[in-house]
Amino acid sequence: MTLLAKVRETMKAGSTKRPECIPRIVHPDTEILILGTFPSTIALEKGEYYGNPNNHFWEIMGYCLNIPDFHELSYEKRISILKKNKIGLWDAIKSCERETSLDTKIKNEKYNDLSVLRKECPNLKKIILSSKFMMQTKKRREILEKAGIPYIAAPSPSRRYIIPIEEKKGAWKEILTFGTSKVNKTNR
Repeated sequence: MTLLAKVRETMKAGSTKRPECIPRIVHPDTEILILGTFPSTIALEKGEYYGNPNNHFWEIMGYCLNIPDFHELSYEKRISILKKNKIGLWDAIKSCERETSLDTKIKNEKYNDLSVLRKECPNLKKIILSSKFMMQTKKRREILEKAGIPYIAAPSPSRRYIIPIEEKKGAWKEILTFGTSKVNKTNR
């Protein structure tokens, strides 16, 4: 059985094996955390954040960081550049049941403890949500509030989120570059 087949098997509803998110990529100097929902099947197989080539994330980051062809660099190089720019990556959901890579198909999710970020990343200024998934229910918003870190939702980098790529790039650049004045405040 291929690795992809194994990952897909663990994602089926009722499976006793639950896929887990990719380990967080943060360090003490992290100032901005980009928080996804849960990796796609392809990203899980690769062990790479935003590893699905049908996702605009790396192209958007290249635009925001003024690095043409950023998305064509090796994953390790892209991560190194994000770290140098004090940007970290993580997913809100630690494990779940999901038959496809769509957030709408997530069931029985278990969330990561976002409050660990205050100790691991004392300079963390904001969380950028790469989808509105965490804003859609009171329970999810409470998880964000409990973390005590200001947050804001950006347009989804998924190609399924049908707005022009140039609009996504502009919105992400604005969100990455302004201070925390426009983000949702939390009880810190």
